[in-house]
Amino acid sequence: MCSLNWREFDDHIGLVFTRDEAIQRPKALPPQRFSKAGVEYLMPVDPVGQGSWIAVNNAGFTVFLLNDYQGVLKPNSSDLQSRGQLIRAVAQCNTIEAIKGVVEAWSLERSQPFVLGVLHQDKQRRGMVHYSGTETQLVWQPLPQQLYSSGDPEVNDIIRARTAYVDQQQVGSLEDLIRLHQSHKPLVNDDFIYSLCMHREVAESQSITVVSMTKGEVEMRYFAGSPCQLEPANWITKQISCSHRL
Repeated sequence: MCSLNWREFDDHIGLVFTRDEAIQRPKALPPQRFSKAGVEYLMPVDPVGQGSWIAVNNAGFTVFLLNDYQGVLKPNSSDLQSRGQLIRAVAQCNTIEAIKGVVEAWSLERSQPFVLGVLHQDKQRRGMVHYSGTETQLVWQPLPQQLYSSGDPEVNDIIRARTAYVDQQQVGSLEDLIRLHQSHKPLVNDDFIYSLCMHREVAESQSITVVSMTKGEVEMRYFAGSPCQLEPANWITKQISCSHRL
């Protein structure tokens, strides 16, 4: 299960992404700084596919991806392209038009299902696309403030429980969002699979990424470990100046 929440505050946009993975999966590398054709971007790196699930760049974009386990999955093969590479590709874009061009050119027939989100200070440069495994062309949609994904059979109940729980909370700051993702709530039948900070024998929340976006800077904070174990001193923090791109 992966969980994402974002909100607009008085002077910035805050986003929190909790990545849940199988315990035996290799640990991701912390955010690295990359540059291509004048676009600088930050992203943690998945050592399996060499891509990522989230990135920010100096054009003021935050891009992220969640797997769609309920979509029409293709048989595993060496011909499949890692969805994390899509994040790397769109992170190198400095306009929403360029991002849409990358998505349009993405080889859907070689991709497993996903949800791709794009967030920016400018509301005209936000949106998401959902590939369920059957579309031949992707349609851009408004970006919701909550997104969840899971391969668990109880996924629909989990998403309903998490969404309802978050909707009931007062979120007045980015720190409030972080605390939500650290919590072992909602707790249903004493099962932490429902919790925003998820724990099970074979999988658990393995990292938390926090993004703060202002008109002049994007900051990414990253912690490799269960969000419930996070201490302020544990953050890996990096920033990108983006004033000249807005």
